[in-house]
Amino acid sequence: RRPPVAEQPETKMPEDPPRPKIPRVTFEPPSPAASAVEQLVGLEKEASVDLSSNKPPDYPQEAIRKRWEGVVLLRLTVDRSGAVTRVDLLESSGHPLLDETAIQAVSTWKGTPAKRWGRAVESTEQLPIRFRL
Repeated sequence: RRPPVAEQPETKMPEDPPRPKIPRVTFEPPSPAASAVEQLVGLEKEASVDLSSNKPPDYPQEAIRKRWEGVVLLRLTVDRSGAVTRVDLLESSGHPLLDETAIQAVSTWKGTPAKRWGRAVESTEQLPIRFRL
Protein backbone atom coordinates (compact mmCIF):
# COMPACT_ATOMS: atom_id res chain seq x y z
CA ARG A 1 0.00 0.00 0.00
CA ARG A 2 1.07 3.48 -0.60
CA PRO A 3 1.37 6.01 2.09
CA PRO A 4 -1.33 8.71 1.96
CA VAL A 5 -0.40 11.74 -0.06
CA ALA A 6 -0.45 14.91 1.91
CA GLU A 7 -2.56 17.59 0.41
CA GLN A 8 -0.53 20.43 -0.90
CA PRO A 9 -1.88 23.92 -0.38
CA GLU A 10 -3.17 25.48 -3.56
CA THR A 11 -0.63 27.81 -5.03
CA LYS A 12 -2.00 30.83 -6.76
CA MET A 13 -0.24 32.26 -9.71
CA PRO A 14 0.30 35.99 -9.52
CA GLU A 15 -2.25 37.89 -11.60
CA ASP A 16 -1.09 39.54 -14.76
CA PRO A 17 -1.15 43.31 -14.59
CA PRO A 18 -4.03 44.82 -16.58
CA ARG A 19 -3.18 45.49 -20.18
CA PRO A 20 -3.41 49.06 -21.33
CA LYS A 21 -6.21 49.75 -23.75
CA ILE A 22 -4.86 50.54 -27.17
CA PRO A 23 -7.01 52.91 -29.18
CA ARG A 24 -8.26 51.54 -32.41
CA VAL A 25 -6.77 53.31 -35.40
CA THR A 26 -8.58 53.37 -38.68
CA PHE A 27 -7.08 54.33 -41.97
CA GLU A 28 -9.02 55.88 -44.80
CA PRO A 29 -7.20 55.85 -48.10
CA PRO A 30 -7.29 59.10 -50.07
CA SER A 31 -10.16 59.48 -52.49
CA PRO A 32 -9.46 58.26 -56.01
CA ALA A 33 -9.76 61.83 -57.32
CA ALA A 34 -6.95 63.04 -55.08
CA SER A 35 -3.47 62.84 -56.43
CA ALA A 36 -0.13 64.26 -55.40
CA VAL A 37 -0.46 67.01 -58.01
CA GLU A 38 -3.90 68.02 -56.77
CA GLN A 39 -2.75 68.28 -53.19
CA LEU A 40 -0.12 70.92 -53.88
CA VAL A 41 -0.13 73.76 -51.41
CA GLY A 42 -2.08 76.79 -52.55
CA LEU A 43 -4.66 75.09 -54.75
CA GLU A 44 -8.23 75.55 -53.65
CA LYS A 45 -10.46 72.50 -53.72
CA GLU A 46 -13.20 74.38 -55.59
CA ALA A 47 -13.74 77.83 -57.06
CA SER A 48 -17.07 79.07 -58.43
CA VAL A 49 -17.87 80.43 -61.86
CA ASP A 50 -17.51 84.20 -62.19
CA LEU A 51 -19.77 85.79 -64.80
CA SER A 52 -19.94 89.19 -63.09
CA SER A 53 -18.07 91.06 -65.84
CA ASN A 54 -20.95 90.56 -68.30
CA LYS A 55 -23.46 93.26 -69.16
CA PRO A 56 -26.90 92.59 -67.69
CA PRO A 57 -29.79 92.10 -70.12
CA ASP A 58 -31.33 95.28 -71.55
CA TYR A 59 -34.81 96.04 -70.26
CA PRO A 60 -37.16 95.65 -73.26
CA GLN A 61 -38.91 98.92 -74.19
CA GLU A 62 -42.29 97.21 -74.43
CA ALA A 63 -41.86 95.83 -70.87
CA ILE A 64 -40.96 99.32 -69.62
CA ARG A 65 -44.08 100.81 -71.27
CA LYS A 66 -46.29 98.09 -69.79
CA ARG A 67 -44.50 98.31 -66.39
CA TRP A 68 -43.64 94.60 -66.37
CA GLU A 69 -41.32 93.38 -63.63
CA GLY A 70 -40.24 89.94 -62.52
CA VAL A 71 -37.47 87.45 -61.81
CA VAL A 72 -36.35 84.89 -64.38
CA LEU A 73 -34.55 81.87 -62.90
CA LEU A 74 -32.14 80.23 -65.35
CA ARG A 75 -29.95 77.14 -65.27
CA LEU A 76 -26.68 77.66 -67.12
CA THR A 77 -24.08 75.22 -68.33
CA VAL A 78 -20.65 76.85 -68.35
CA ASP A 79 -17.85 75.03 -70.16
CA ARG A 80 -14.18 74.80 -69.20
CA SER A 81 -13.34 77.95 -71.15
CA GLY A 82 -15.96 79.96 -69.20
CA ALA A 83 -18.50 80.24 -72.04
CA VAL A 84 -22.21 79.68 -71.39
CA THR A 85 -23.11 76.75 -73.64
CA ARG A 86 -26.68 76.08 -72.55
CA VAL A 87 -29.46 78.08 -70.91
CA ASP A 88 -32.65 76.52 -69.52
CA LEU A 89 -35.63 78.38 -68.07
CA LEU A 90 -36.34 77.09 -64.54
CA GLU A 91 -38.88 79.71 -63.47
CA SER A 92 -40.67 82.25 -65.61
CA SER A 93 -41.04 85.89 -64.64
CA GLY A 94 -44.63 85.63 -65.82
CA HIS A 95 -43.79 87.62 -68.95
CA PRO A 96 -42.44 85.67 -71.96
CA LEU A 97 -40.71 88.81 -73.30
CA LEU A 98 -38.64 89.18 -70.11
CA ASP A 99 -37.85 85.45 -70.07
CA GLU A 100 -36.65 85.46 -73.68
CA THR A 101 -34.63 88.65 -73.18
CA ALA A 102 -32.80 87.08 -70.21
CA ILE A 103 -32.14 83.82 -72.08
CA GLN A 104 -30.80 85.62 -75.16
CA ALA A 105 -28.49 87.89 -73.18
CA VAL A 106 -27.05 85.22 -70.89
CA SER A 107 -26.45 82.77 -73.75
CA THR A 108 -23.68 85.09 -75.04
CA TRP A 109 -21.91 85.50 -71.69
CA LYS A 110 -18.37 84.40 -70.99
CA GLY A 111 -16.46 84.50 -67.73
CA THR A 112 -14.08 82.61 -65.50
CA PRO A 113 -14.96 78.90 -65.32
CA ALA A 114 -15.42 76.92 -62.14
CA LYS A 115 -12.26 75.23 -60.93
CA ARG A 116 -11.61 72.07 -59.03
CA TRP A 117 -8.10 71.64 -57.61
CA GLY A 118 -6.85 74.39 -59.90
CA ARG A 119 -8.28 72.89 -63.09
CA ALA A 120 -11.11 74.45 -65.08
CA VAL A 121 -14.23 72.25 -65.14
CA GLU A 122 -17.65 72.40 -66.75
CA SER A 123 -20.36 73.37 -64.28
CA THR A 124 -24.09 73.90 -63.96
CA GLU A 125 -25.22 77.10 -62.26
CA GLN A 126 -28.52 78.71 -61.28
CA LEU A 127 -28.86 82.39 -62.03
CA PRO A 128 -31.76 84.70 -61.15
CA ILE A 129 -32.22 87.72 -63.45
CA ARG A 130 -34.32 90.47 -61.87
CA PHE A 131 -36.20 92.96 -64.02
CA ARG A 132 -37.23 95.84 -61.78
CA LEU A 133 -38.30 99.38 -62.67
